Amino acid sequence: MKTFIIPLLAFLLLLGCTDEKRGPIEGGGAPPKPVSNLKVENLHGTAKITYSIPDNPDLLYIKAVYEPRKGLIREAKSSFYINYIVLEGFSASEEYEVKLYAVNKSEVSSEPVSIKVNPLTPPVEEVFNSLEVAPDFGGCNIKFLNNDETNIVIGVITRDSTGDWVSSDNFYTKRKSASFAVRGYKAEERTFGIFIKDKWNNFSDTLITKLVPIHEELLDKTKFRDARFPSEPKNYSSSWTIQMFWDDNLTKGFHTLQNVGLPLNFTMDLGVKAKMSRFKVWQRTGTYLYGHGNPKRWELWGSDAPATDGSMTNWTMIGSFESIKPSGEPYISTQEDKEYAEAGEEFIVPLNAGSYRYLRWRVREAWGAAEGSPGGFFHLMEVTIWGNSR
Repeated sequence: MKTFIIPLLAFLLLLGCTDEKRGPIEGGGAPPKPVSNLKVENLHGTAKITYSIPDNPDLLYIKAVYEPRKGLIREAKSSFYINYIVLEGFSASEEYEVKLYAVNKSEVSSEPVSIKVNPLTPPVEEVFNSLEVAPDFGGCNIKFLNNDETNIVIGVITRDSTGDWVSSDNFYTKRKSASFAVRGYKAEERTFGIFIKDKWNNFSDTLITKLVPIHEELLDKTKFRDARFPSEPKNYSSSWTIQMFWDDNLTKGFHTLQNVGLPLNFTMDLGVKAKMSRFKVWQRTGTYLYGHGNPKRWELWGSDAPATDGSMTNWTMIGSFESIKPSGEPYISTQEDKEYAEAGEEFIVPLNAGSYRYLRWRVREAWGAAEGSPGGFFHLMEVTIWGNSR
């Protein structure tokens, strides 16, 4: 895999580069005294200036005027109730001049007081320097650190059939660390570009990398088989069999017997040895949504030679997974929750997981029953699995 850095494309740099113009100061009355005793705290892409507030009964706010990026004039205001102002959006770690004004209720400004600030490395550069890019199923995997938990966009571009750069994906986040995948490409060498943008329209450079995506396919459900052991839960009824778990019919599903207890295991045969990349499950909806036997926390284990006694011998954990309710509401399901579940919940399998033919679900907690509950059971309507069986 070849990786190198080039300056961000010119058309990206032009985005959002508009000037803010200051209008004339209007009003009457004597101008207030300026702020004094200024002190600077330099932060990542930000500067905090503290000061002594002038003694003026008509004082309304303190205003800072600065140029965080060449050609862009920005103003920040702070109430007279507090003795500091925070300036954000600096594009580089270098020296900037800031002018501070005290402004009264007639919008009359004091004489400016100038001070120099020198912000630390902006978050877009910090995140950019942390990027790790690797081949993934159908595309690439991008890991990053965002220590200041700044709102950022990680933009991914690639070349189209004519060689022009086109947008592939945009990942919006303020998480401290995470990874995400860009998919949909064949297992052929492809060039990707990754850059960072913040809410102030500051851009990092572009990281250019050439890699070959890992082959990804939709695993053939007609090859899936019931591989449960005698110790594993049986079907609830002939209308809720394990075969209905992979029949591409969301009106029917798999439901174990009730009161089998948690955790519970059940085993399926994929019909081929495959390295899973991701999978999607559909809950039982209606009044059962985020409740009843819909699983909340579970593990997937893989094996090529399961122990004949049904034990966990010869099984390797593929990953741990958790169903998330978008709203976080404990007692009701919002429209967003319903739409999220009805679209199917997708889960990413760790890239370092192995290839296996047999898959064991180990359900630890259901939305309607905690781990250790003797009344626990399981139901889902459908599962779809992607991976590489080559």
